[in-house]
Amino acid sequence: METAAGHAIGYNSRTMSNDRLLIFFLCTENSARSILAEAICNQKFSDRLQAFSAGSQPKGEVHPLALGILEANGLSTEGLRSKSWDELSDRSFDLVVTLCDDARGKKCPGNMGLAPRDHWLVRMSGSAFW
Repeated sequence: METAAGHAIGYNSRTMSNDRLLIFFLCTENSARSILAEAICNQKFSDRLQAFSAGSQPKGEVHPLALGILEANGLSTEGLRSKSWDELSDRSFDLVVTLCDDARGKKCPGNMGLAPRDHWLVRMSGSAFW
């Protein structure tokens, strides 16, 4: 598979921590999609991935439905919060994944801007979240 994700997973990157892929999920508001991705990866695939998430224009709170989805599936919501990508700009990642079209075209600040990128569009109805 010729994607940034496939490329990043296939190489022993300088940023890999204990053979885990460091992945950054970006969505504009960091209130639902990227929070879900971070939580699922860290709790279901922690042997292979360490995930982080943030937004270019964070909402400042995690959407209650996102928290409900995680809890309904037996996943912890402890420590999850909506945050700015500025908090992670000095970190290096193996892969940056954008989850909404608005975030797709944004250039990430700092070291995170150097990582391979992939876009995994997750459509959400505006009435379902916010």
